[in-house]
Amino acid sequence: MLAAILLAVSTVYAQFGGEVIPIRIAAGESVTLNRPFTILDDVFELSAKAGQTLALEVEREVLQEGDTGTDRDPRVFLASATHPKDLPTPVPFASCLRWMSVLPSTGVYHVVMPRRLGEPYSLRVSLLDPRDPMFDPGIAADRISIGGGLFPPGSTLTLKAFNPVDYMDYCNGSKLPMDGDLPARLCLEDEHAWLGIMSVEGVKKANPGWVMNGDLAELERLTPVAVPRAPLFLWGNNGAVLTHWGRRECFETKSWRGLRWLAEYSTERGALRNPLVYMFAAISGDNKYFIWLRADVDYVNGPPELFQLSDEQRAQLDDATTWETFQSKVKIALTNASPKSFKPDLDQLDAVVRSIDLR
Repeated sequence: MLAAILLAVSTVYAQFGGEVIPIRIAAGESVTLNRPFTILDDVFELSAKAGQTLALEVEREVLQEGDTGTDRDPRVFLASATHPKDLPTPVPFASCLRWMSVLPSTGVYHVVMPRRLGEPYSLRVSLLDPRDPMFDPGIAADRISIGGGLFPPGSTLTLKAFNPVDYMDYCNGSKLPMDGDLPARLCLEDEHAWLGIMSVEGVKKANPGWVMNGDLAELERLTPVAVPRAPLFLWGNNGAVLTHWGRRECFETKSWRGLRWLAEYSTERGALRNPLVYMFAAISGDNKYFIWLRADVDYVNGPPELFQLSDEQRAQLDDATTWETFQSKVKIALTNASPKSFKPDLDQLDAVVRSIDLR
């Protein structure tokens, strides 16, 4: 009964008046609002121009269970319009708590956030121009060159746009493509390899999980004598995590400084499995661009005991000490193996990486 009364009060408050909280924000900026305990919905107001993109991220669920798909969903609408109409709001927004859309008109917008029985939360609001690093990598394809040997002959870098509408689908991270949660980038890709070059500022704004974990910061601090002690995670497909790694080495050219390593991403502990992933990540010399290359590679002459485990041995990997010991054996084997133990040959892959040039 009390919940029903609170729901009715907060709905009336949001729809028929009450305090409107102004947000003063310029294009390219983000503002974080920490909201206190209250039983009333929050109504925020901001001014924006047509073509700008509004992004909302909430750090905890603010709706009651069962509210999704009803008039209790978060709302975004042009309040200054003669007949205000809500912008599309995805149902998963209630649990994923992030939303992004291009604004159709210039004017004053209202954002209504229903409350989950008054629990406090934080709302991050970002306003982005069309030329924002999220949508513009900041470098043209004719300023980038890469040697042959990895991608099909005649391959050219193409722009892969960051699509705000697709942002709604990112609530289920296990379904993200390998390059999901990234800003606009110039790409080369085929079935077994992928190269993306994008703005460092755009990556920070997109803020994928590996940026929050500190991987980008590690790269920014990278020097030939300051290789990160822990492996970089970056992104694994379909909810996979970094299970095995090795052969980390710092590379540096006149265009960039970066880190190369071999990795396996999996959803469970187990033996080493082909293909592994050749990973390379770098920051340009002027600190403006992020370079990321992934390629499938087979460890064709690896020790059989790393690839073949009995049921009993696999069960033993549930023990933390046993798992760490096995990971260490894999790391040593990958690091000490001949480049020709891999297909493609690691020397060949390293040569492709070293040929990447930004002008």
